[in-house]
Amino acid sequence: RVNKCDMVAFSILDQFFKRTLHLAGKIKKQYNLPIVVGGIHAILYPDECTSFADAICIGEGDISFAGLLQNWDKRFEEIKSNFWLKKGKGFLKLPRDRLIQDLDSLPMPDFSYKNYYALLGKDIVYMNNTENRIRIEHHQIGHKNTIVYTCDRGCPNSCAYCYKRNLRKIYGCKGSEYVRVK
Repeated sequence: RVNKCDMVAFSILDQFFKRTLHLAGKIKKQYNLPIVVGGIHAILYPDECTSFADAICIGEGDISFAGLLQNWDKRFEEIKSNFWLKKGKGFLKLPRDRLIQDLDSLPMPDFSYKNYYALLGKDIVYMNNTENRIRIEHHQIGHKNTIVYTCDRGCPNSCAYCYKRNLRKIYGCKGSEYVRVK
């Protein structure tokens, strides 16, 4: 189904970076599609994504990603922030947007699994299949007795082992500007 796409996007958690790198390389080689990355790994370590990505979302992508999709062909003129865009052999490094303060303005995450795919071993599997959903363990995949809801972003603590401490530094936020509640 990848061959029917206009581009492929990944939201990368640190523990899946190598898997994403591998999969993106195969997609680029076989289909030559634009690769867009975002997620916590891309925000904290965008330089690590430059070897395989055509666009790197360096902030919260809820709104800016839709703008990139709508303006892909005119991205160098239309996109003004929140991305690094591959241009020639380098990247146009746009400024980072501020954190989204009004979480109520955002739509609910889509957990319908319509058009969801996942890497299972060496296979890309369709997630709108109960058997495949059972075979894949991931924190964002719904379970029979689970409801997934985003109620806040940020954290009032600053634990040394947590990525949210680094996000706070990147954004230069304090208190309620960083901890936002839906």
